[in-house]
Amino acid sequence: DVVRMLPDGDILYVGRNDDQVKVRGYRIELNEIEANLLRLPGISKASVNAELDQWSDKQLVGYYEAAQTHSPEQLRAALQATLPDYMCPTRYVHLQAIPQTPNGKVDRKRLREAPVVAQAKARPLALDGIANRYVEMVSGVWKQLLDLPHIDPQSNFFDLGGHSILAVRMQGMLSELTERKIRISDIFKYPSIAALASWLDEDPRDQDQAVVAQGEDRANARRKNLKRLGRRRG
Repeated sequence: DVVRMLPDGDILYVGRNDDQVKVRGYRIELNEIEANLLRLPGISKASVNAELDQWSDKQLVGYYEAAQTHSPEQLRAALQATLPDYMCPTRYVHLQAIPQTPNGKVDRKRLREAPVVAQAKARPLALDGIANRYVEMVSGVWKQLLDLPHIDPQSNFFDLGGHSILAVRMQGMLSELTERKIRISDIFKYPSIAALASWLDEDPRDQDQAVVAQGEDRANARRKNLKRLGRRRG
């Protein structure tokens, strides 16, 4: 911590002179994440920033130089082998060159404006047997929430950097778009675009009947348990 003494003797907190940040309650050393990124095959330079997303929530963003682009799932899975989840960046950006200051240090202020490596054009989303409108709808919501240009429909939302707060936002957005009651548990139960779109494509009446049937099964199981307890006490 860097402080300055004022003329009246009070201490004024100025800030930190290291790369430690606080994200969702965790204190994180950015240098440690960068070191782990540099250990991955093919990555020549790396820098990690704590940035505000469109909802003003702080998130970790990993920038890197490499001969080829790595998918977010690949990078996140590789980092999870050595780092806890809260230290794995939410987003990964493949830059043509990481900007530097005149003295050779990473210019963190210019990272967001640095030229990125062009990505291959994604193929249109289409999954056999699933209404295309739901695939496109879920994909659009995910791209907005995760700030990603392309997402594999089989990718896991939480492997791409999704977390509980974003899951709640997804629940609200999809409930509004579909005009259907979507529970937060549904987001966790169907964590990919393909699975969630397939579930949305089902007849809501069938889903309601399935929920009722599950409830009846649980109620029957409880009644049986109560009868067994009654016999033992008798």
